[in-house]
Amino acid sequence: MIFCAATASEVELSEANVDFPALSGPAPDLSEQVKRTNDKYSLPTYAPSQTYSPFGLACEVDFTAAKSDAAMVMLSLRAPCQINTALTVQFQGLMFSGTTSNIGTYSVLVPAITPKSEFRLTLAGTEPVVASVNVPQAGQYTRVAVQWAGNAELQIHAFEFGHLGRKKHVWNGAPQSLAQATQARGGYIVRLGNSAFPNPFHLEIYNFPSAKVDKSGLVRLHLKARVTKENCGQAQAAQILQNAPDKAASVMDISLTMPACDHIGDYLLFKNLLKDLKISSNQW
Repeated sequence: MIFCAATASEVELSEANVDFPALSGPAPDLSEQVKRTNDKYSLPTYAPSQTYSPFGLACEVDFTAAKSDAAMVMLSLRAPCQINTALTVQFQGLMFSGTTSNIGTYSVLVPAITPKSEFRLTLAGTEPVVASVNVPQAGQYTRVAVQWAGNAELQIHAFEFGHLGRKKHVWNGAPQSLAQATQARGGYIVRLGNSAFPNPFHLEIYNFPSAKVDKSGLVRLHLKARVTKENCGQAQAAQILQNAPDKAASVMDISLTMPACDHIGDYLLFKNLLKDLKISSNQW
């Protein structure tokens, strides 16, 4: 159905025949309302040291940590006056880079290495802020981490049980999910870091629910390093961290000698830098 609007010349105007009720009784006294609206207006006062974002939000930094599934921690940052700003996160000897959004927010899921986890976040040009959280389930997971600086690419490759070619292959290209870990069906990969700023920090972590699986076997761990224009013909520095349920983490500094620059794009495979995981059945 189509409706057409009539023009003013097409509308016939006539006097309305509506009877409105007559006002009865004295007019209401509005003196009090008038007095209130005539009060002098005073501008609100603010602390002279307080600054505000273009959206009128106070320039304060709020950083929190909350436990999540699979012994993960959700880190959340609100910094309205630090938009598109580089940041670093440090925890239990590990570090990675990030960037706030165009409204000054940042959030990321991070594995808890220890049950009592403390996270230190530093925005460029500011003092660090700290958040902590208790994650009792962290003691049920084995974490294997590799971290490095710059725009190189290192990868953890985990082969879970069985023989090469027939076992589940977990890596950044097939990272699996948190659901697998919570259901004790295997591990998963978390990759953290941002290359938007010079010399960023990267971190990759393989997470396995060692204390929850119901079968025994071996998880073989390999490390791959990609030859790039940033590291070709040079030594690529990195650091490896490995822990196990209820055991202290071990940390190892490594230096990988990379091939000449005519091998850019190739990968080096290191089979003995990461310790394989010996898994014993745990019936819960």
